[in-house]
Parts: sequence; structure tokens; C-alpha cells
Amino acid sequence: MAGGLEAVGTWGTRSRTCSSKHLVIPTEHQAPTEVGLADLRSLRRGVSLYALFEQTICDLVTEYTGLLPTVVPKFSDLCDRSRNQLRIGIGTILTKWGPDKPLYSSIREESIAAGFADGLRGKPYHLLADAFLVSPENFRSTALGRLFSDLGFDDAISFARKYEGVRQFIETRLSSTETLESYLDLFVRTRNESSHGNISTIASAKQIIDYADFLCELFNAFAILLRSDILKRGTMTGQTQDVAEILHVYTGGIYGASAVAILNSQSVNGFTRERNPLAMQLYCHSRSVETHTQPSN
Repeated sequence: MAGGLEAVGTWGTRSRTCSSKHLVIPTEHQAPTEVGLADLRSLRRGVSLYALFEQTICDLVTEYTGLLPTVVPKFSDLCDRSRNQLRIGIGTILTKWGPDKPLYSSIREESIAAGFADGLRGKPYHLLADAFLVSPENFRSTALGRLFSDLGFDDAISFARKYEGVRQFIETRLSSTETLESYLDLFVRTRNESSHGNISTIASAKQIIDYADFLCELFNAFAILLRSDILKRGTMTGQTQDVAEILHVYTGGIYGASAVAILNSQSVNGFTRERNPLAMQLYCHSRSVETHTQPSN
């Protein structure tokens, strides 16, 4: 509406399914005098990009913690740090929970500690993803490092730094003038300063595109790390099995693999080419020859 305000993005809480703060900035209809319309659009895109970044990290954590009990059926086999963070996170959520409080109201009170209690009793358990996402910090590199460390990955940032997509982006798009850590922190800092009124730090359209491409590669790296761990753990517990051996990675997301099939009690070796099979994609970063799930057709 003319002269009004519009909510254009969400950010702030680590549990996107529970609650969110609305970031309110002027609309074009207000004809701002100090901020040009191009700057305003860039600000909107930058704020929305950070919201997507934060949400995607939360989604990856939710996916991983949802699958982990399947491949680690004994709660006591989880690493000490994960169990400790689960305990701390559940305690934090309980102190902030309330039927009239929006932050964690979408979680039923009786289910907050239920999975943890089941695990302690030796029963089938589930992990509350929100317990790993209670920190109020923005996802700078240090905060991401702590988050993945709580999940049992002490080298997550190092892994992402070595991931081919991230490495190539740093080398070709940034001419190696930044590191993963410095560029991610710059993105978060620029977003914070822009959203709090420092107009001089509003990112240009090109910078936003660069940030978006960088974050996509970062997401791929973290997804590979988490999903590969699930597949490897599944092999150890018999939940998944090797079905193919990657021999070559082609351009365009095509993978060459050697598979062994049993037909009428006869072993038949074949060379297959599949487009974007999930498990093969998970392992191509390390040129590993193992995979654990049936490729999609």
C-alpha cells in the first residue's frame, strides 16, 4: 500500500518450522529519498538470500538428524558431543516453550524430550533437530563449524573448503582473494549491515549472484558430507548396500559406473551410464568407487 510497510523476508530463529521474525523495510511505493529503488531491490534480494541460506542449513540438519537413528539404532553409539548438545538444546527449548509463545509452540510439549528419554532407556529413539539449532548466532563460518561439530563433524569447514565446487568458485570467481571463511563471513556481515540501515554496504546485483552461486556450492558440500555419512553408517549396520562402482564422472551430471547383477544365478558385469543418480553424486567429490543406494532411472 502507498506509504506503508511490507514484510519481505524472514530470519532470526534457527527453527524455521517454529517461528520467524519479519524483517520490515520500505516498499517501492514509499518512494524513498535516501535509498534508490535499485538499492532497495538489492537489499530485498540480499535479505531473502540469507533467509534461504539459513533455512537450507536447517533443512540439512533436520534431514540428517531424521535419518541418523535409522543407521545408528543404539542411542549410546552417538558421539558424546551430539548427545550433550541434544541435552543442552532440549533444556533450552523447554525453558522457552509455551503455548502462547511463538518460538517453539509448533512442537508438542510432551515430544520435546521424548526421543531423548527413549534413547536413554534403550528404546527406539528420534532426534529433535531444533535442539541442535538453538544458538542465536548468524551462520558465520565459526558458528557453522560449531553446529557441524555438535553433529559429530569436526572437519566440516575443511571438507567444504576442499570440495571441488567451492574450490573452483574461490579460484575462478574470486581469483583466490578470499577463503571460504572470509567470503561467507563477508556475506553475513554485508547482510547484517544492510538490513540494519547501513546503505553503503548494500550488495550489488552481481555480488548477490556471486553470493548465491557460492552458497549453492557450499550447500552441495555439506549435503555430500552429511548424506555420505548416513550411507556409510548404513552400510556398517546393514541398512544400505553397495550396488555400483563409479568409474568416471562425465560433464553434465552423467556418471559411469560398473555394476554387478545376478540374473538366473549368473553374475553379469555391465558398464552403465546414469544421469544424476543420487548415491553416485554423493561420492563423486572424492572419486570414491563405492555407493550404497540403487541409482534412479
